[in-house]
Amino acid sequence: MQTKIACFLGILLITGAAPAFGDNGTVDPGLEIQLFLKVITYDQNFLPESLGAVRLYIVYDRSVPESYEQLLRVDNFLRESPGMSVSGVAVKHESLPIKQFNFAVSRMSSREYNILLVTAVDRREIESLALEAQAAGMRSFSILPEYVNLGLAVGVRVGKKRNSIIVNLESSRREGSNFSAHLLKMCEVIKN
Repeated sequence: MQTKIACFLGILLITGAAPAFGDNGTVDPGLEIQLFLKVITYDQNFLPESLGAVRLYIVYDRSVPESYEQLLRVDNFLRESPGMSVSGVAVKHESLPIKQFNFAVSRMSSREYNILLVTAVDRREIESLALEAQAAGMRSFSILPEYVNLGLAVGVRVGKKRNSIIVNLESSRREGSNFSAHLLKMCEVIKN
């Protein structure tokens, strides 16, 4: 357990480095993905031995320039990181236009740990995305930290004094996550 915590803190330190910041105060998507993948290892319902893959659905809206730019950066990072895995489970990814999200939910596999990664889509879409993720047991992460207050489960906030992982506890539990106390002690927890 100590090794997990030390590795996790190492990733937190990496995300605190100046080059990791985006122009809008967000963490670089490549580093953010590494952090999100580390966060799922603290979900007591993440059972690697029963999984065929960790599937990352990157939801974007091409009509929103920031969303599309984030998709391109995330996709580029993932293509440059072949063979990525979490606790020995292969990470696979799909880019998904927001209008096709329902289709993706309908074909999710129960042998995969399904993750919804939300880029800077229109704020009005967040509540319905969060509710659909919860109903499907899909874990939700957001590149924009303010979307965690709107119902997504996990994000990263860049601060002047420190960076923090944000967890919407109610949303994460509705999705099926059971994060360990060790993780929650290191996070900014939103209870709503």
